[in-house]
Amino acid sequence: MASNVTRIRKRTEAADDVAAEVMNHVAESKQIQQSSRWEWYDAVAFVRGDQWTYWDPGARRMRRRPALPWRVRLTDNQTLPQITMQRALLTERIPAFRAMARTEEEGDVLAALGFEALLIYHWDRLDLTDKLGDALDAALVTGNGFWRVSWDANAGVPVQVPLPVGSDVAGAKDAPKAEEPKGDEAQMDDFFMPLGAEPTEETVFTGDVSVQVVSPFSMHVDTVARSLSEARWVCQESFVHMDVLRDKFGAKVDKINPDVGPQEYYNYEQHLRFDSGSANSISDDFKSRVRVLEFWEAPSKKHPSGRVITVAGGMTL
Repeated sequence: MASNVTRIRKRTEAADDVAAEVMNHVAESKQIQQSSRWEWYDAVAFVRGDQWTYWDPGARRMRRRPALPWRVRLTDNQTLPQITMQRALLTERIPAFRAMARTEEEGDVLAALGFEALLIYHWDRLDLTDKLGDALDAALVTGNGFWRVSWDANAGVPVQVPLPVGSDVAGAKDAPKAEEPKGDEAQMDDFFMPLGAEPTEETVFTGDVSVQVVSPFSMHVDTVARSLSEARWVCQESFVHMDVLRDKFGAKVDKINPDVGPQEYYNYEQHLRFDSGSANSISDDFKSRVRVLEFWEAPSKKHPSGRVITVAGGMTL
C-alpha cells in the first residue's frame, strides 16, 4: 500500500554555516509538513472540481485516476460554492478604521476623520480587499493563509537627489560617495562653481508598502511554535529568475547555478495557481530560476537586532 508521506530531497551542500543553519530549519519544517501536504493538494483538487485525482507520493504530484472506458464521469462540485460564499462573507466589508481625536476641538476631530479617510484610501490603493480574499482562499482550503507586508525601497515616485545628500545626509549605505576635490578645486570657494559644472545626481525612489499573498506551500514557520506570534523564525521559499537575483545582489549571483528541476516545476505551478500539475515540459525561462530562501529571525540574546538572511544555491547572499 502506497504511503502518503513525501520523500524529502537530499539537502543541498551549504557554502557557509549561516546558509547551512537556514537550510536545516527549512528541511526540518518540510519533514514535519510532509504528512499534511498531500491533504492540502487533495483539498485544492476538490475545490477546483478535479475530484478524480490522487496524490502520488513517489512522483510528488497529483495524478488522475484511471477510468473504465464504459464509465462516464460527472463532477458535482459542491465545495467551490461553499468556499466562494465564505470568502464573500469575510470580505463583504473592509476593516473599520477608527482614529481618536486628542481633544474635542474641531481641528483635532477633523484631523482624526482625515486620518480614517487616508487609511481607507491606502486600503483601496493597495488592492487589499482582493489580496485579503486570495489569502482567505488559501486559508479556507488548506487552513493557512499568509500576507507578507514589507517596505519596497524601489517603489514609489522617482526623485533626483544630489550624491552628497543621498549618501551622507540620508545615510544610504550603498550609495556612491562624493569624490573629494583635488588640486585647484580644493581651494575653490564653496559659494562659487565654474561654468558648466553640475552636481552629480542619482535617482532614488520614495518607497512604498508592499503587501503580497504568500502561498502556504512556500511558508515555513518555527517548528516548535504554537502560533505565528510565538515563532522564533519564519522562512519563505520561492523560485526567482537569475536576472532578478543578479539585479538585487550583484556579481556574487554568478556563482549560483539554477537548481529548478521538473519535480520542482510541477509543484511550484501547483503552489502558485493551485494547479494539478498537468504540464509535461519545463519552459526555458523556468530553467533559469533558482530556489531562494528568505529567512527572518526574531531578536534574541545572540542576535539582539534579529536577522534577515537570504540563501540561494547553498550560499548566503
